[in-house]
Amino acid sequence: MGELGTLLDAVTATFVFFQLDGKTAVRADASASVMLPCQWCEERVERELLVHCEALLAESEAQASEWAVESDELPVIAVVGKTFDAAALIEDELILAVPGRVCADSACPRRPSTSYGEVVPDTPGPLAGLRQLLDAKQHEK
Repeated sequence: MGELGTLLDAVTATFVFFQLDGKTAVRADASASVMLPCQWCEERVERELLVHCEALLAESEAQASEWAVESDELPVIAVVGKTFDAAALIEDELILAVPGRVCADSACPRRPSTSYGEVVPDTPGPLAGLRQLLDAKQHEK
């Protein structure tokens, strides 16, 4: 996970290969416990990442392009060579599953204050007199 976070334990993954309309497909599920930085204070917070993905497995880039046009159900992965890189698929999916906001806004005790002084409720907004002007203009006609 590198700079995104620290992996706490082994990644657990399961793969099921199946046929879909005569094409080879894969269903993958994975989970990983990671330490990610809080967006407010940068302290590391433990999070569980869970991913699920399904894809068609094409034998070439050309076949992948053709299948991608034909099928809008599943994404298509080109398997170049004789082996499918399952670890790369799971790594990509886990990286995409890293949340943009690790902590809920109210969960961080070191969150900076978002209050910048007392709000005066009686202060009129910038368009407060607009209705009165429009009504007065209508009465003039």
